[in-house]
Amino acid sequence: RLALPLRLPARRFARPARHATSRVACSVAEVSEQTGDAVKYVCEHSVISRVRIERVLNPGAWHTRETYLKAHVTELTDDALGAGEGEADGADRADEQALEASLHASFGKLLKLQAEADELPRFADGTLDALSVGRSDEKTEGLWGAIGAWHALLEQRVMGLQAKMQEELSRRVMEFLRAEKGEAAVPPRVRLEDLPEAVRDDLSKIQAQYRSQLDDMEQGPYGEGFQLLLQAPSHANRLRLFTRMVDAEAARLSARVSLKRLFDKS
Repeated sequence: RLALPLRLPARRFARPARHATSRVACSVAEVSEQTGDAVKYVCEHSVISRVRIERVLNPGAWHTRETYLKAHVTELTDDALGAGEGEADGADRADEQALEASLHASFGKLLKLQAEADELPRFADGTLDALSVGRSDEKTEGLWGAIGAWHALLEQRVMGLQAKMQEELSRRVMEFLRAEKGEAAVPPRVRLEDLPEAVRDDLSKIQAQYRSQLDDMEQGPYGEGFQLLLQAPSHANRLRLFTRMVDAEAARLSARVSLKRLFDKS
């Protein structure tokens, strides 16, 4: 399992890729008083590198949760082009620059299609000008920053679908309550088990419909694509993978725009 390591003043943490993305802690604020000990600290993090978890040293903590899991890890470094260790030479760097330019162009196409399709959520105006897809260093996140922005966009899309599902569920329940009790007698809360079977069946169908949409998402924030980006052995390979992801999304939006134009004409 590959993971992202986090660094605090006295230790480093590894965040497995299956969980939400993390950012080396650059600030830690204690908020136990404000939250009644519900939350101890609020931290800001930055990803610094990749590691492979070789062995968990205290697996019992998985069940007791008395402390963090401790692991023996191997830190991973990018190959020049996936073929060997070390920095890229002049020819390799020229290839990387061509791949970076290709990804930048793909992003430009995607942004235009997002605007034309009136896609929500979508990247803000000016994203392309600020986009960096080069190698990361101490001053810039480079490609990892672009990947993080892409991941955040897909998370917003999932949250948007979930919000629509909750809205539709609430609307169906309110329709029943208004018809059954009248507008003035609608209770502030209602238990699922108190609803008739026909209404519960409708709610289950709504949930199944949205769950199917989420399952059918080729570009999900927790899908295989991001794990492959993390496992990519080189900056060049990561550029190729990410360009394919961006191009796939552009193809989806292009099909939607074509349908929109067709209906507008008719």
